[in-house]
Amino acid sequence: MARSASPKSTDDRPSTAPSRHAAAAAAATASSDGAASTSQAGAPVPASRYRHDFQEAEPLGRGSFGQVVKARNRLDGQVYAIKKIPLKRPPRHMAGTARVLREVQVLSRLSHANVVRYYQAWIEPVTPEEAAHAFKPRMQPSLLFIQMEFCPRQTLKDRLEEGLAREETWRFFRQILQGLAYVHSFGLIHRDLSPKNLFIADNGNVKLGDFGLATSQRRPPVSGAASESISHAAMTRQVGTPFYVAPELMAPQSAHAAGYSHKVDLYSLGIILFEMAYPFSTGMERAIVLRSLREPTCRFPDDFDQKALRGPAIILQLISHDAEKRPDCEVLLTSSELPMAMEDQVMTE
Repeated sequence: MARSASPKSTDDRPSTAPSRHAAAAAAATASSDGAASTSQAGAPVPASRYRHDFQEAEPLGRGSFGQVVKARNRLDGQVYAIKKIPLKRPPRHMAGTARVLREVQVLSRLSHANVVRYYQAWIEPVTPEEAAHAFKPRMQPSLLFIQMEFCPRQTLKDRLEEGLAREETWRFFRQILQGLAYVHSFGLIHRDLSPKNLFIADNGNVKLGDFGLATSQRRPPVSGAASESISHAAMTRQVGTPFYVAPELMAPQSAHAAGYSHKVDLYSLGIILFEMAYPFSTGMERAIVLRSLREPTCRFPDDFDQKALRGPAIILQLISHDAEKRPDCEVLLTSSELPMAMEDQVMTE
């Protein structure tokens, strides 16, 4: 088993006992063998675990990958976020889908205060009516469902728009480091770390979420027909949000086909730390400043208060174009440049 990122804190260690949610997920798996339904055309449709076990409440978001909805589980009464991803390739060509399912299995083992929980994933055929809207003729369409923890409050993107106090910047930064260290200890890479994928929980703490682009650092990126099994290759070939993507991931496929490391997430974190410390007035200003920051010889804005971050050392290390020079999470968590954690400032509402 992988070690916790924060061994001194029992809250950050993976749970060895099955949680109430995990037990409910197992029950959901066991209870999904209901009777088959019939479409309007009279053709039998296999029973849907999703329709049997969940009551959909409202959409939460939509992108090239598919849709995320809020849904209540009929078995445990809890609310979850359910990601629905159209799979457009026939089963014999769905190696990429199998890889995603294995990835979710790994994610479901993660249990950390600063990481959104993943519970289970499964595939269902769609009804003829659904297929007519989302798929081309002669395809064998199905949907990949991923059940995740529902975070009802804000994202870090929302908080950046409101503005962060200096103490809050450091608290969030430390929590992201702790969550990343834990994720990396499982051999996982997020690849799409950005403010919109960092959720603010009810207690005011940050949780890393939306691992839709996560991949194991022990294997190269998926390419070719396997990656096309998921619509627009959204979960395999894309490499994150442009302003936050490490330079080595922006290179041509052949340049990084041999693999890359967890250091790509540290680059993203460097851009995020700068953005937490330097509020923007307009979207245009943000684009200009972040482009300048991404240059090999990065330049801070003239009005950037470098003293606010005890000097720019941490940011400069994190956004180095030489991945080997980026410090690991554990190194930063013990660095003298990082303010001491002030646990009494953590919100517990």
